[in-house]
Amino acid sequence: YYQHVRATVAGTPDRPITIRAYPGELAILDGGLREFHDAPASAWEPCPGGAPGEFRSTKTYPNLGGGTDQTNVLGHFADSMVPLHGYKYLRDLRADHMYWKDDTRTQNGAIYCGPGIFYDTTSQRIHVRLAHTSLKGLGDDNYRGETDPRKVPLVIAGINSGPTLLLKNAKNVRIQDLVIRGARTHAVDVIDGRNIELDGLTIYGGQSAIHVKDSWGLRVAHTACRGIAAPWTFRGSLKYRAIEA
Repeated sequence: YYQHVRATVAGTPDRPITIRAYPGELAILDGGLREFHDAPASAWEPCPGGAPGEFRSTKTYPNLGGGTDQTNVLGHFADSMVPLHGYKYLRDLRADHMYWKDDTRTQNGAIYCGPGIFYDTTSQRIHVRLAHTSLKGLGDDNYRGETDPRKVPLVIAGINSGPTLLLKNAKNVRIQDLVIRGARTHAVDVIDGRNIELDGLTIYGGQSAIHVKDSWGLRVAHTACRGIAAPWTFRGSLKYRAIEA
């Protein structure tokens, strides 16, 4: 389901409202941009003047991001749900090395942080580069997969799209047996909730998997929360080159 769900429903303690997958079926709530998953061959084109293996979106996405000095988009490989690096700076996406040097400790340097995406607020296009990683210390954890984004489905979401599932002023509600993904911010956001139960979920975070504010009676069980770090990701790459989840 390619949508952002906003639930403000209220059940009662003895008759809670349940939103769940049909038994035996896999239901996915995806807040991402559908074309990058369903039609990647037509969603990307080689980027003129870009780095080797760099592509850009074939169409523009107005107001997808919120600023020029932040990570505006996050994403995953759809087949494995391994995260893509959410680049804050285009120069990092285009860098030809992964080694930290003196100048890469500041914002003036550049370092390739692995397969990732970048949103250009000026051109309003999304850039992607799936170049292989090359650090000897990573061994088999280096990226060795497909480098052409037209051949692989991706889950990509922008910061202005908000959470995939928002429960606001919801009361006595159970969310069960769902996969929730496609968020740059919070995948699940619970605000002013009462007696909310999250059970049997797999949640792929943007900035966070679950965010809770001004709520009580929250229960989370049998739920997996996944972060934004790939096997080739370093803390410094997130802290200085993306976001700290």
